[in-house]
Amino acid sequence: YFQRVCAQQGIDLKLNAKCIGIEGDWLQLENTPEITANFVVWALPAQAQHWLSGSGLSCDSRGFVSVNPFLQSHSHPEVFAAGDNASLSPEVAKSGVYAVRQGPILAENLHRFCTGKPLKTYKPQRKFLSLISTGSKHAIASRGSLAISGKWLWWLKDTIDSAFMRRYRR
Repeated sequence: YFQRVCAQQGIDLKLNAKCIGIEGDWLQLENTPEITANFVVWALPAQAQHWLSGSGLSCDSRGFVSVNPFLQSHSHPEVFAAGDNASLSPEVAKSGVYAVRQGPILAENLHRFCTGKPLKTYKPQRKFLSLISTGSKHAIASRGSLAISGKWLWWLKDTIDSAFMRRYRR
């Protein structure tokens, strides 16, 4: 769906392409001729902060802090990590859906750790609804391997996002 929407809007996607040069209004991708572009968007996967692997904390093979189900470092129990900095086992995707739901557990566990109370377990959901706006009040929804698109999905996304922002506005 997303590739179709991009094509309809005149957006040229280059998937899994390695950029080997960029200057002014052109870029060079590996094994392709130079591309002239007015606007370039780089979409990359989450990467661990470089300093984490040198911090002495136990990290996974990609440099994310290894945490237990309490979001507590395996190597330093006084250190907690969540969101894109954390690596759980079994692994969960680097997604705002998980990070947002880890937040309240992280806050609660920091308080519990400091007061000597038992910690709460973070239990990630197995599947979640992804909604991405494609402009013009239109959106694409996916859950697992299923996907649909439409204007009503933009309304759903806007409703969910607005409710979320109201919850955290102080």
